[in-house]
Amino acid sequence: MIAFLAILHVYAQRVGVSISIVCMVNQTAVAELSTKESFNSTNNVSESIVKDKICESWTPAKNSSDVSDAAPLDGPFIWDKATQGHILGSYFYGYLVSQVPGGLLAEKFGGKWVFVVSMVMSTAATLLSPIGANTHFAFFIILRVLAGIGSGAVFPCMHAIWSQWAPPQERSKLVNLSYAGAWMGNILTMPIGGLLCQYGFAGGWGSIYYVIGISSVFALLLWIFLVSDTPAKHPAISDSELQYITKSLQGQVSNTEGGKVSTPWLSIFKSKPVWATIIAAISVDWGLYTFLALIPTYFKEVLQFDVSSNGALSAVPFIGVYVSMSICPMIADKIIASKRISLSTTRKVFQGVGSIGAALVLFVLSFIKCDLSPLAVGLLTLAIILSGAQYSGYMVLPMDYAPNFAGTIFGIANGIASVCGFFSPMVNAQMTKNGTALEWRYFFWLTSAIYIAGALSFIFLGTSEIQPWAVKPTSDNDVPMKDAPDNENSREAIA
Repeated sequence: MIAFLAILHVYAQRVGVSISIVCMVNQTAVAELSTKESFNSTNNVSESIVKDKICESWTPAKNSSDVSDAAPLDGPFIWDKATQGHILGSYFYGYLVSQVPGGLLAEKFGGKWVFVVSMVMSTAATLLSPIGANTHFAFFIILRVLAGIGSGAVFPCMHAIWSQWAPPQERSKLVNLSYAGAWMGNILTMPIGGLLCQYGFAGGWGSIYYVIGISSVFALLLWIFLVSDTPAKHPAISDSELQYITKSLQGQVSNTEGGKVSTPWLSIFKSKPVWATIIAAISVDWGLYTFLALIPTYFKEVLQFDVSSNGALSAVPFIGVYVSMSICPMIADKIIASKRISLSTTRKVFQGVGSIGAALVLFVLSFIKCDLSPLAVGLLTLAIILSGAQYSGYMVLPMDYAPNFAGTIFGIANGIASVCGFFSPMVNAQMTKNGTALEWRYFFWLTSAIYIAGALSFIFLGTSEIQPWAVKPTSDNDVPMKDAPDNENSREAIA
């Protein structure tokens, strides 16, 4: 539950800018500049673009002044689409840098305190963001980079901790239920952010960063006082639970310092399941960052929702994926426990359902215009619900085939994949310069193709079998005891 709460705040810090930027930017001024540039370059504005941008069912007025009157409240900053793309992507410049170091440090020193240091950095940057934006957009971008550096170590830390805590037959459930905090962060941040944009303090948009930052401080304090790196270090764990966890992980992880070996870098990069994880992570993250960063923009440009509706409706799809991430891992663990199909096949099935299913729904969504906006919201929700199945696939796989190096491997995969965090908004900015439904259609097609490519690579290269290079020496003496030697309760619990 503490991991769930901590990750919720990590994602609140990440996605808050996607809502705030809608009300930070003076959309009217940006539109006027864009129109002026179009006239200067072509001496004419494409009639088809204008027609495509106006939804008759939502905009009964036919002249430009009426459309302007219906526009949402404008913010103080005149940032064009390219600048907005850089701002949305800047978080991931830093996010990329700290992935592998975060995993290595967590495996060497324990994930708890590496997580603390990382969250202190990202929380401080979040609290300073309104000051940075008011000073200069470059300062704002620097703060977003620092927030990304802090957040980048979070998932490698969590993988390192869960590899020590999660029994194999409960791994999907425990990991996914805690990581579902990411989606709950979206669910809460988007509607609350939409309301704060209109009614909050510090200009509305500024209050988003202050509320998220202050709340993150309280979550961090809970983490410090209640989390331990391993079961053996937890002050309140019972002997029976400690025995149960360590016995279930025996032969996979080592509890003795003498059992530790150096990271087998060459073997890692030559490993097929590692590359299956990396490629799947790229495809999943492209879709994830598309959903996180660009849904509010899509709702505004194509479906033409106002600011408050935008925030609330942007959260709807993430309610679905939260439910999906709560149910799918339970199903996966039951399948694994039944031994009807192999662990590897289970991972591949869930990855395929999540990636290919979401790709097909996005393809259909690309043809929906604003006169069918409820259907568009429904399809987008379905796509994100299906994508939740992926987290019982690639996300857990490194703990299956290399639990001792799960933090480092996931750091590598997540670090490479995080390139999508700044590349996706930039590509979107170039592909949707005019914000038309046709432009968004092509972008959704690209996202669908990336999803399918990732799923196929995972199916052909992935495996859950423990890799020879990932096994550390261990012995029966590795099982720790908190107080007394083995007792009857412990034996019963292990049985």
